[in-house]
Amino acid sequence: MLMAAAVLAHVLTIATRARRHDLAVLRALGFSRGQVLRTIAWQSTIYAAGALAIGVPLGIALGRLTWHVYAAGLGVVPEVVTPWNAVLAVVGAAIVLAGVVAIIPALRVARMSPANVLRAE
Repeated sequence: MLMAAAVLAHVLTIATRARRHDLAVLRALGFSRGQVLRTIAWQSTIYAAGALAIGVPLGIALGRLTWHVYAAGLGVVPEVVTPWNAVLAVVGAAIVLAGVVAIIPALRVARMSPANVLRAE
């Protein structure tokens, strides 16, 4: 989970740097700082949701397959139990973590003056 948070922070930092000009134009057109913060938070949440949409089903399927192969090698009945409460807890924690990780890049972008960003481009 720590590695995922680090990767998400890096992706958001790079994305906010790349979209500085776009966000400055939105600020010049009337976006408030809060709207910029929410935009970055939603971007982070969408990244996390996409990763979860791919990773959770794939992880469950590969875990089941691996357990079947392992149990067959041991000669035991391969009864698979998926801990759905734990899966839901991890999904919820990942979404919350995505929001927390978005705070620093979002604050950095929200503090920038749109005039300075647009003048520099």
